[in-house]
Amino acid sequence: MAAAASPEHVFFSPTCTHADRQRWICIYPTYINSKRTLAEGRKISKDKCVDNPLYSEIKDVCSTLGLPMGVENKVHPRERDVKDPKFIGRIRVQLKNNDGTPLKEEFKTREDLYLYVASKIPLLKGRASGSSQNQQAQPIYTGSRLFLHIFLKIVAMTDPVGLTDEEVNKFCSEPDSSTKDFFFQQTMLRIKDPRKSLDFYTRILGMRLLQKFDFPAMKFSLYFMAYESAENIPTDNIERLRKTFSTKATLELTHNWGTEDEEDPVYHNGNSEPRGFGHIGIVVPDVETASERFEKLGVEFVKKPNDGKMKGLAFIKDPDGYWIEVLSPANMVGIAKPNE
Repeated sequence: MAAAASPEHVFFSPTCTHADRQRWICIYPTYINSKRTLAEGRKISKDKCVDNPLYSEIKDVCSTLGLPMGVENKVHPRERDVKDPKFIGRIRVQLKNNDGTPLKEEFKTREDLYLYVASKIPLLKGRASGSSQNQQAQPIYTGSRLFLHIFLKIVAMTDPVGLTDEEVNKFCSEPDSSTKDFFFQQTMLRIKDPRKSLDFYTRILGMRLLQKFDFPAMKFSLYFMAYESAENIPTDNIERLRKTFSTKATLELTHNWGTEDEEDPVYHNGNSEPRGFGHIGIVVPDVETASERFEKLGVEFVKKPNDGKMKGLAFIKDPDGYWIEVLSPANMVGIAKPNE
């Protein structure tokens, strides 16, 4: 199966009609929060910011301007542990016309709009009356602190939760004979930039690309990754196709063309509210040795092997922030055995 050519990405120009990603901007509360540092995501000078803005306050200000906008259920990547709904959300606002000219002359750049919004929030009715619910900055947990924060919350639960062994046995059925040839074949992750993801999964994690598929009409590409030796990957396109879809536990990386040009993170990794997807996992001979290599290569850790109470396993992040558990079967015997 021949791979189609990648689309040509056109830079911003007043002579062409622009895609949404070039006309619209996102505003996270973090961008204009005086309680955050530049490293934590603040975008304008502290003296121009406002204390702990809510996404709803940003929406109210933008509404008065008459700018086309929408509210998205996304949280800034450096505020992943925020759980209060009033702090979760970002505003997407149209800043440019199709021809690249400003929708409003007073807002030629995104910074112009950030500054305006920050200046108007203190004048909102709730702020002026002192009734704003946003009086306390939310704590930020990252890396191993985030893992420990989650772990300690789980440990703190005193009421029994989950199923008993008897209930588990009751709800687990013996597989039907018609499913005897079924097997788990793929997990799909949406990725922002295939250049970064392919480098990470091959150079850092040691996977190989089984096959690439392009769908020009729908503007997306698929990259199937797996732990497979080079000599076992056919060069013939048809045989390679069969190999791709008969290999167990592949990773299907999906790239929607153009997301690599977005300024902000595009996808939610499932480990902050609303929680859903958790992580994938890889087996290594020695977790400590693998983690030392990852650290030298600049990989971001959620948890290092000796962090917390669950010693001997690690969690790292891929370029899109998805969590990857790094484990060794020998270590898991001690970690996962039932409490006696």
